[in-house]
Amino acid sequence: MASLLPSPIHLVPLAQALGITAPAVYAAITYSYNVLVLPPLLAYADDERRLAKQWLRAYQYGPVFVPPLLLTSTVTNGALAGWAFARWIAAGEYGSGVLGVGAGSGSGSGSLWALGAGIAHAAAVLAFGAIVPYTLAGMEKQINGAAKWKVQMLLAPAFSTPLTEKGRQEAKLGHADGLDEQKKWVMEEGTSPSAFKQSARRDWRVWAEGATMREIVMKWGKWNAVRVPMTILSFVASTLGMCLSVWEAGK
Repeated sequence: MASLLPSPIHLVPLAQALGITAPAVYAAITYSYNVLVLPPLLAYADDERRLAKQWLRAYQYGPVFVPPLLLTSTVTNGALAGWAFARWIAAGEYGSGVLGVGAGSGSGSGSLWALGAGIAHAAAVLAFGAIVPYTLAGMEKQINGAAKWKVQMLLAPAFSTPLTEKGRQEAKLGHADGLDEQKKWVMEEGTSPSAFKQSARRDWRVWAEGATMREIVMKWGKWNAVRVPMTILSFVASTLGMCLSVWEAGK
């Protein structure tokens, strides 16, 4: 009795399209932050408080688009890698016609194309997935957290606890809004990484108190730029995996 479910091969083109598009879109958005968002902000960065507000809002948009793109790329490229490895194993052990893949199965060259496709898609998963530890364990504890600490010092000094004398003097002398307005910019201490909670290590908080908001934003741009080649590599690997699968089918 024929299965009522479609063969996985029917879903491959959709998975390939999503697997390629997700890292490409992420790379474009991340790159645009550095070339389209930060330059205008820094061009008029004389007002520290205004720059703090603008950077924080731009930064907090990240959780809106990052998880869907990351999940889409991981699931689709992971599935494509598994499907390619399954074809490679089937071609090597059982011959053609297994798993519903006739062309390419059972031939040495065809099975090697499938193996290459599996490796490429697996590499795409690893390249895009590397953004997670880099962002959560690296940026959030360091530059992201430092910037959020500085933002709260500038916009909510009445609710801040500076760690250095310079920070305390800045909090006392700096212009501040009323308490109700300041409360809008207060970020609680977080036990897990979050764009809406304080997350910096102590040494990075101390550094932030001695730096200007402009210096912090410029440094953040350099850290952010590192994520662009990660996603470009994922895009290239996913595209290569698709091409290898096409070549496999033509064998």
